[in-house]
Amino acid sequence: MNNKEKHTGVSFHKSTNKWTATISHNKKQYYLGEFKEKDEAIMIRQLAEQKIEDGIFLEWYNDYKLHNNSSKSPKGICFVKNTDKWMAYIVYNKKQYTLGRFETMDEAIRMRQLADQKMNDGNFLEWFNALKEEKASNGIYYNPVQKNKWFSTIRFNKKQYHLGSFKTKDEAEKMYNKAVEMLGDGFLEWYENIHKELTKTKSQTGHKGVYYNHNYWRAEIGYQKKQHYLGTFKDKQDAIDIREMAEQKIKDGDFLKWYDNYVKR
Repeated sequence: MNNKEKHTGVSFHKSTNKWTATISHNKKQYYLGEFKEKDEAIMIRQLAEQKIEDGIFLEWYNDYKLHNNSSKSPKGICFVKNTDKWMAYIVYNKKQYTLGRFETMDEAIRMRQLADQKMNDGNFLEWFNALKEEKASNGIYYNPVQKNKWFSTIRFNKKQYHLGSFKTKDEAEKMYNKAVEMLGDGFLEWYENIHKELTKTKSQTGHKGVYYNHNYWRAEIGYQKKQHYLGTFKDKQDAIDIREMAEQKIKDGDFLKWYDNYVKR
């Protein structure tokens, strides 16, 4: 892309060496974010223009700020790139406690808020120790901030595989035990089939990689034998838009660069 070509609402700032996107709506200026690449700023500007045309800009913008804030993350929340997850932590008596790693920022925030409440109640350590005890060693762990609270995972060839979320510990253990039986040459094929079934069950949108989960629309995409989380949105169309954008980036051959700079920022 020609960096000298001008695009309305997109400007370069030498002080930060980044591109900024803005847009005007109803005589008010809205800040859309700061980006390393010019085409990322242009894409978010074009998406905002489309939302104005659709008549849903303000609803989209408020949700965009919530889930894609380009400023610093909320206190006690950070994104861990090597795991593609959001981590929640808290400091108590000059010691840092890791509260867990989560698929979405919202889940991490809820866990941090729960820990804050326990600190206020004066029983944080008792709660934290009980939480640790709930996390079984055999790939089963407990997440108190989700509707389906029990999660099952397994490690194979130095990689962690998510087996699903369940209402009961017994269901999570059953899935884990099945995965143990499949460890070996046939594991990856079995896991891919399990993942397809999970996605098929969750997705009722008619759009691949987009499904409804806990009052939000979630988007994801598979690339190079790895599932990439694209975001969680209040509006279904926003999830579809980001999924379609990711598909285009895969076709263009620059998906990973876009994913690292845009989705993970």
